[in-house]
Amino acid sequence: ADGLKRATGELSDQSRLSSRAVDSVAAALTQIRDGAESQRVATLQILEATQVFREGASETTRRAEAMRSTVDALRQKSTELEREIGRFRE
Repeated sequence: ADGLKRATGELSDQSRLSSRAVDSVAAALTQIRDGAESQRVATLQILEATQVFREGASETTRRAEAMRSTVDALRQKSTELEREIGRFRE
């Protein structure tokens, strides 16, 4: 009878240890899941910020090209005006 009590007690102890180990693994998995979710959210935020930056860079490029075209047109008009003024000086 003592042997049976001891075996039952050991089995109960083993069961408690196993339960604690399962709880510990479950807690670790929850932390991993939460960490992965945080990384996913951060990745989405980075992608969104990158898209905003890309759009801003595209708009800046478009404006720079428009400004360059305007400057080229003004340069051409200035050259033509200088030629016309030169005619009056002659």
